[in-house]
Amino acid sequence: MSPRAVLAHCWTGTPEAGWYPALRAELGRLGLPVEAPRLPEPDAPDPAAWLATLSAAIGDGGDDVLLIGHSLGAVALLHWLARAAADTQVGAVLLVAPPMAVTGIAAVDRFLAPPPDLAAARRRAARFDAVLSVADPYLKPDPRQLARRLRDGLGARIHLVPDRGHFAPSSGQDPLPEVRAWATRELLPSQTATTGT
Repeated sequence: MSPRAVLAHCWTGTPEAGWYPALRAELGRLGLPVEAPRLPEPDAPDPAAWLATLSAAIGDGGDDVLLIGHSLGAVALLHWLARAAADTQVGAVLLVAPPMAVTGIAAVDRFLAPPPDLAAARRRAARFDAVLSVADPYLKPDPRQLARRLRDGLGARIHLVPDRGHFAPSSGQDPLPEVRAWATRELLPSQTATTGT
C-alpha cells in the first residue's frame, strides 16, 4: 500500500491553522497524502474524544502509516499508541514540541494525568523522531530534559532547533522544513522499492 500520514493538530488549533495546510500540500506533492482530522472542542479538549477521532483516522495502522503530532496532538498520538491493540504497528511517528510535563494549563494538563506510557507507545512504532526548540516555554522543565526523556523512553531521534518557540500555528513558520525532511526520509524506502533503484 502507498504510505499515508495522519496529522494531529495542537490545542486551540484546527487543520486549517498556520503551517498545517502548507505542510499537507507540500507532503502531498512528495507523494504522501496527509489526513488532518478536526479534533473535537480544541479550546476545551476531552482526551477520550480526541483519541476516538484519531482512532477513526488512523484505523488499524500499518507499516505504511506515518503519524505527525504537534503539541497536544503529539501527546494524544502517544496516548493512542500506548492504548492500541498489542499487535498494532505504524511505520513512523514525528512529535513536534510535545508537552510531557505539567504546564499549568488545565486543558493541556488533562492529557498528562497520567502522561502517556512511553514504553507501551514505543512497541507500536518502528521509528520515532522529535523536533524541539530550545526556546520553547511550554516544554517543562526544560526542552533539553524533554529531549533526553524522549530519547530514553522512545528511542527517538531528537532534532533540537534554536529560537523557534512552540511552533505555534500563529508563528508564521510555514511549512516546517524539519517535517519536510523527515517525510522525505521516510518516503525514500518506499520510493526506492517502487522504482527498483
